[in-house]
Amino acid sequence: MNQSRPKPLVIWTGDDRLAASVGQLASAAGLLHSRHQGGTSGKADDMPVSGVDGVILADCDLGMDLMTRLAAARPAHSLVYAFGGNRRELINDVFGKLSARHVLGRNTHLLRHEMLPLVSLCAGAPGVWALLSAGSRELHAARLWDGSGIEAAVEGAKQAAAGLNTYSEFPNYVATCVWELLTNAIYDARRGTAIELRRDSKESLPGAMRTSDRLVTLEVCADEEKIAIRIQDRLGRLTPAMVLQNWTRADARAADQIKHDHGGAGVGLYMVLHECAQLIFSVQRDVSTEIVFTLPVERMNRAFLTRIPSVHFFEMGS
Repeated sequence: MNQSRPKPLVIWTGDDRLAASVGQLASAAGLLHSRHQGGTSGKADDMPVSGVDGVILADCDLGMDLMTRLAAARPAHSLVYAFGGNRRELINDVFGKLSARHVLGRNTHLLRHEMLPLVSLCAGAPGVWALLSAGSRELHAARLWDGSGIEAAVEGAKQAAAGLNTYSEFPNYVATCVWELLTNAIYDARRGTAIELRRDSKESLPGAMRTSDRLVTLEVCADEEKIAIRIQDRLGRLTPAMVLQNWTRADARAADQIKHDHGGAGVGLYMVLHECAQLIFSVQRDVSTEIVFTLPVERMNRAFLTRIPSVHFFEMGS
């Protein structure tokens, strides 16, 4: 963390087990935290919004009414929603109605790596990548100028995942996410530089992009608990609204919701949300977009199937 005094964390929940789990993890991370008894019948003044210079972790099980009042009283970047519902509710209710930036998947057992973005948020700056890579080893890396290298990059990530001691479906989950995110990054980068997608040579790039900084980079790291995959482009154009638009368009039934000139159906991000355990966006405006997704190295597929994804969106710059 790059700040000596992190902001305090306020836990707003009626669930003693959730409060205890988050509190223990926050203490281990060096965060000052407090517990507020939750409830949907309390007055607005009872909510931890006035005079709290910190981050509020709000339990969505307390109801949408309380969540809506919190969202109206606090800036989006200072709120984290602990969510225990299904994936459709996560997209439509939490993101759609609250314009959420940070949602912590509330599993029956909170894994330590799920707290890392929350620790980063309290510290006042993302710092997500250093936290995620601490104590890890690099398994695979790739640099892509265009779509011609996607298959090799995905296969490398899949083989890296296959080398971990986990369940048989694990490499396929990793490969699906890497494919979708790399495809999105290459497609968006090509549109952003007015280069047709079918022109796939480095020489077709503008001179400013023929540098040592590659167009899209992929890194695959792992430690004893998780695998973390990082994909970066050099555009910095992604916004929370764009993420939400892609998710809702992919879920839409009307044919006019999906048009080629809108950049596809939005299925890529939608699939990644369903295949990963944690999805983290860090955007430096007009400089870079970094996306990290993680999967815990579980021994059984059952643990993966019962997870609830965590989603975090960090923004920097103007």
